[in-house]
Amino acid sequence: SNGVVSVYENTLTASSTTAWTLVGGASLGNAFTESVYATLDFTMGTDNSLYVVYGKTLNNPNDPNSLLRKINVKKFDGISWLQLGDENFGVAESNLDFSIAVTPQGKPFVAASSWYENEGKNTVYEINSATNTWGSFGGNYVSDGSTHYNDLEFDANTNSLVLAYSLDDYFSQGITEGTVVKKFALQVQPSCNNTDPGNNPGDLGCVTFNYREQSVTYGTVRGTDGK
Repeated sequence: SNGVVSVYENTLTASSTTAWTLVGGASLGNAFTESVYATLDFTMGTDNSLYVVYGKTLNNPNDPNSLLRKINVKKFDGISWLQLGDENFGVAESNLDFSIAVTPQGKPFVAASSWYENEGKNTVYEINSATNTWGSFGGNYVSDGSTHYNDLEFDANTNSLVLAYSLDDYFSQGITEGTVVKKFALQVQPSCNNTDPGNNPGDLGCVTFNYREQSVTYGTVRGTDGK
């Protein structure tokens, strides 16, 4: 069945009678809500922007008796909800168990399990900045067998994506059930707010600027001459 994805907010001092308000004043759209595995997920970036991943049910043009379940990601920029990348992506017809993580630079990554064509294997996706489309990251699949309950996080200490998921033997592949945790190191520039170095020689700072149409970040240091 089709439901509607909505995000609500309240204040930290809200009482039991304080009403929740709709973020952005509008819902994100229809979503796939059948079964306990048809989850959605949201996270907040370092700039306080909200990111939401959810599934959407579509008609299957190749089989009128079945439906497609695809992935969508939206971001709330403080004013409205924006579509990130192409709509309705995913490697298979049925995509479930979503999780989303965002780097300090605002780049989102999404994990999802692919049922049933890919036997429940999970995939991590990223946006191609050149084409603004989603594609698989680190290979077509992360797991060797069917999975549930993906949880994707960004580890700022090691600049890595960390993915935890549960294996099951739904397809009788002889894989032991249990929780698996995997990590993938990213080439991520450090966060920088253009802070000048301190006044002591050797104090460090940073600067970010656009060079040849790309954002670059450099470290800065206070010299013994004060410059």
